[in-house]
Amino acid sequence: MNLSANLNKNFISFIEKFPPIPTNLQKLIKLLNDENSNFNKLEKEIAYNQSLSVNLLRLANSAYYGYNQSTASIAEAVKRVGINTVKKIAHIELIKTKLNKDLNSYKINARELWKHSLSTAIIAEYLSSHKYPSFKSKSFITGLVIDIGKICIDNYLSSQNIILFDEKNSINENYILNLERKIIATDHAEIGGLILKNWNFPEEIVLTIKYHHNPEDAPANTLKQSAIIHIADLLSLAAGYGYKIDKKDVKLSPKALKILNLKFDEVFELIEYNLINLEELIQRWLV
Repeated sequence: MNLSANLNKNFISFIEKFPPIPTNLQKLIKLLNDENSNFNKLEKEIAYNQSLSVNLLRLANSAYYGYNQSTASIAEAVKRVGINTVKKIAHIELIKTKLNKDLNSYKINARELWKHSLSTAIIAEYLSSHKYPSFKSKSFITGLVIDIGKICIDNYLSSQNIILFDEKNSINENYILNLERKIIATDHAEIGGLILKNWNFPEEIVLTIKYHHNPEDAPANTLKQSAIIHIADLLSLAAGYGYKIDKKDVKLSPKALKILNLKFDEVFELIEYNLINLEELIQRWLV
């Protein structure tokens, strides 16, 4: 972790310059999080975002919701899918624009990165429903933003012509974290937390992302959330989304398992038997 002051300053400037949330999405997310927001105002904000409107209508008219007649009405689409699903779509719109690039320093392409984020979100939501229901509504969104720090780091490393690792290296998350810390004196979890704080995300999500690789160190009010995202992240990798690693190489934190009162084999059984259609669920959101 011995970096020159120059390099640290350069990297800090990359964090500060990381693109903010587009104004239209910022307004929409604020409305969605406000229980007292006006429905007509919400409908108008959705309509202003063409891509979001298209994806909302696509989902509302899908076989998943079982309606016989299709609709072209934003208001009807919101009623069909519910506000929580609209929140998911809004955050997908936000995150997919950031994750829509190959991370050359990490040797991962945009589609793999996006599928890892989506699968982590889906697994996290499932785990939350069983182990910490009060986090369920935020778990999907937290899973989506799990790798936002890697985008910022990759931007910086690319500008310095630094490759984090080559394809000859065996890859696991601990290996990546150690390399990040060696080169920039921090890691993608901490950078992700900083970016989300700059984006005015809820503190619960900011801290959960910051501590998802060391959930045992998280503040007491985000201990279970951090453990859920830690496990969801690694289960996604074990399922083949992101870096290709074998199940035997998945290093789940024993402390994270203890926090959620889970056993190693029990975690895999939960996912293998209850999320057997994980790829289908990912495709539902993959737009």
